[in-house]
Amino acid sequence: MFFSVNVAAISKVCFKQTCFTVEVVKTKEQRAKGLSGREYLPKHSGMLFVYPSKGFYSFWMKGMRFPLDILWLNEKREVVTFYSGVPPCLEEKCPVFSSSKQALYVLEIPSGSIESLNIRSGSIATFK
Repeated sequence: MFFSVNVAAISKVCFKQTCFTVEVVKTKEQRAKGLSGREYLPKHSGMLFVYPSKGFYSFWMKGMRFPLDILWLNEKREVVTFYSGVPPCLEEKCPVFSSSKQALYVLEIPSGSIESLNIRSGSIATFK
């Protein structure tokens, strides 16, 4: 597997001076479960999905209990696609959210974070 950074060392993803304490997801099983089944996501927390290679990765909100902001980052940790306030889906068929460009990482953070931090396409994340 190829990782462009030492994923074992990542505990925070930051945009300027604001950091999110993240759980790093690396395996297929962890990616399938994600944040489903949880009651909430604390402020300044998140989940970072790390993929072995660049690709077009899709997410849905089936079984989620709260809205999220979702960001796709390329190998330079630059935001290439994002969705704000993605609502939970309790239906059998749920919408799928995908990146318009290849990504290596996907970050899920509390809904409203993108707007409050003025994150846009091209914003750079720092991993700590």
